[in-house]
Amino acid sequence: MAYAGNLGLVQGMEVLIEAFSKVKKSNLSHQWHLDIYGTGALEVELKSQAEKLGLEEWVHFHGALPKEVLSIHLSKVDVLYLGLISSEALDKTIPSKLFDYLIFGKPILAAITGEGKDILEKNKANLVLSSCDSEVISFGIRELDKSLKQRSLLASDNIDLLRGNYTREVNCQKILLYLQEVIKKK
Repeated sequence: MAYAGNLGLVQGMEVLIEAFSKVKKSNLSHQWHLDIYGTGALEVELKSQAEKLGLEEWVHFHGALPKEVLSIHLSKVDVLYLGLISSEALDKTIPSKLFDYLIFGKPILAAITGEGKDILEKNKANLVLSSCDSEVISFGIRELDKSLKQRSLLASDNIDLLRGNYTREVNCQKILLYLQEVIKKK
């Protein structure tokens, strides 16, 4: 599993690491590792947390990488993680990372709400959790452990979801059609 992005206050990464420590104690089918790419305000604290929980063997911090290099790394993982703490403001946003992740055609484990949740739920490869909570996320990882093969088979649909609905060209076409409708009504 991999996360790529800001290690800040709203991504809930400390909750993911806590959840990861819980599932490492479980009897799982897959050998789960967590690769974290990026830097941010909580980087030192997150590394310390992983060390205190004895996760050095399973949680790896790689720092910030050039986009081309990062893409190679992310293309090799089984699952991508996207999390945001719930807040009134964040519930109204769609993280740009969501679109970045869709292009990889991988299952996405997401602890988000709002429209981002709605987008990811359009493909059964993705597992969207009800909250950014360690118990909920650890449940999600266990669920992925049981269903990873099936979800992986459906994950390429994430690419189609992105290209069919969320490219610049598609959105420009939607705007053009809307403007044409407005003009016709006048």
